[in-house]
Amino acid sequence: LCIPIWTNNSIVGWVNLSSPDRGFSSEEIELLMQLADRITVASETIQSVEQLKEQHRLAALGTMSAGLAHEIRNPLAAIHGAAEYLQKTETPDQQPMFLQLILDESMRLNSVVAQFLDYARPLSPNETPIDLNLLISKAQTSINVAQPSAACRWSFELSDNLPMLMCDPHLLHQVMINLFQNAIEANEDEPQIKVRTYLSRVLVPPHIGQPAISIDVEDNGPPMDPEVRAQL
Repeated sequence: LCIPIWTNNSIVGWVNLSSPDRGFSSEEIELLMQLADRITVASETIQSVEQLKEQHRLAALGTMSAGLAHEIRNPLAAIHGAAEYLQKTETPDQQPMFLQLILDESMRLNSVVAQFLDYARPLSPNETPIDLNLLISKAQTSINVAQPSAACRWSFELSDNLPMLMCDPHLLHQVMINLFQNAIEANEDEPQIKVRTYLSRVLVPPHIGQPAISIDVEDNGPPMDPEVRAQL
């Protein structure tokens, strides 16, 4: 007995059965045909789910495309500002810092583009031990160079007893850049940003109560709209 397996009006396989003793009764054949129908339904359901996943992936890719310009603009502005400074400066002792900034931002820009192009694959963070306070300082320098006209007033309360943090420095740097950028845009006239780092505890499952490092970025802009906050 050969039972075909259909999906999308095409045969994708078959089930071959033999019964040398007595063959198959009409009732058994009917039950086997029902089983084949269920296999077809299951197969088509799996295909529909995969198609839905691909639609969601493409929709997410479209959303990422809208944000990609923002992600690229920040390091490009920092590179441009650093290059302009080097072109005008007469203090060679500061040149190494700005040259390093250009190199760091170029690498970060390459990383952003690479992540976008490799979206089909899961993101694999490149974790390495970092000095969090130093990373925050570099992010502030990038913002100041990229937006020298912002005239932002900064204040820092950075704990000096933080352990080295295992994370992807490029990804966390981008987080800090975006937080600083949002803080400046919250009050573009007289932006004030207060940054704190300190030891704390995890407040959410599944690691409630375990040691953590907290980063607070506070600005002097208006509070967040309830509709926006609900979608955080």
